[in-house]
Amino acid sequence: MATDNFLNQVEGSGLSIARLESEEDLEGNEGAQALMIKSGDEELFMKVSELLPDVRERVVFVKNIEGLRGETLKKCLAFDKVILSGDIDKCDLKAEVLNKHFQTMILFNQPETDLGRKVPELEKYSGYMWGGEVEGIVRAENG
Repeated sequence: MATDNFLNQVEGSGLSIARLESEEDLEGNEGAQALMIKSGDEELFMKVSELLPDVRERVVFVKNIEGLRGETLKKCLAFDKVILSGDIDKCDLKAEVLNKHFQTMILFNQPETDLGRKVPELEKYSGYMWGGEVEGIVRAENG
C-alpha cells in the first residue's frame, strides 16, 4: 500500500520509476531513474546491484530495513541516493543507519531510538519531516 501510494504521489513528475518484483522486471526498465525493489527480497536487491553498473547514480527505494541482513543493509548504506523505510528500533545495524547523512528524514511515529526530534501527534497518513531548511508535518493524499 505504501508503495502504491508513493507511486501515485510521484505520477506525472517526470521521474521514471521501475517497480522490481523479479529480475525479469529489469528488462525494459534499464533506464529508470528510480528503482523500487520488492520489499524484503534481499536476493533481488543484490542481483540488481550487480547487474546495473550505474545503480549508484539512481534513486533506490528499500523497504523494511529491519528485516535485512547486515551485508545487504551495508550495501544499501553505500548508495548516495537511497530511500530507506522501516523500523529503526528493530534494525540490526541501527548505529550505521544513524551515522549516514540523509538529506531528509520522515518519521511516522516516535521511535525509541533518539533521533534528536520529538514527533508530534500525527494523523493517519501523516509524517514528521525535516531536512535542510524545511521541518514540519507532511501528509500523503490520494488523487
